[in-house]
Amino acid sequence: MIYGNTAQGKGRVEKLLEQGMSPIKIMDEILIPATRIAGDRYEKGEIFLPQLMKTGETMKGILELLQPYFKKEKIEQRGKILIATVKDDWHDIGKSIVGMILSSEGYKIIDLGTDVPTEKIVEIAKEEKADIIALSALMTTTAMNMPLVIKALK
Repeated sequence: MIYGNTAQGKGRVEKLLEQGMSPIKIMDEILIPATRIAGDRYEKGEIFLPQLMKTGETMKGILELLQPYFKKEKIEQRGKILIATVKDDWHDIGKSIVGMILSSEGYKIIDLGTDVPTEKIVEIAKEEKADIIALSALMTTTAMNMPLVIKALK
């Protein structure tokens, strides 16, 4: 999973599910630690952005595989989280992974997608009465849009 091989990762997860491992345990004991390892390796310069992105794509594919299993398990509802990638940014792998993980932990996720204007984030947040607003941006040029959303929310 850390090396970005989606087919191999899905195969291993399917085998674990067949052996009776719960999807929550797979996520908590395998996927989240693997994501941390990839992040640590990126920070240390052992892998680079393309490898990190491939790891994210693999995790996203595995979480999509697990998603139907999460719906079968009874999970306590914890609140609403609105997530969006800010205006002018089209990267959503990290946002999607975070959304799926939080969803599996009992949060209702309102995913507005990518390249979302500030006004729409504010409008939907109020309309949905979101408990938390999570913003995503990959590039330093688009990360500057995050404070604009915060200011508009205030």
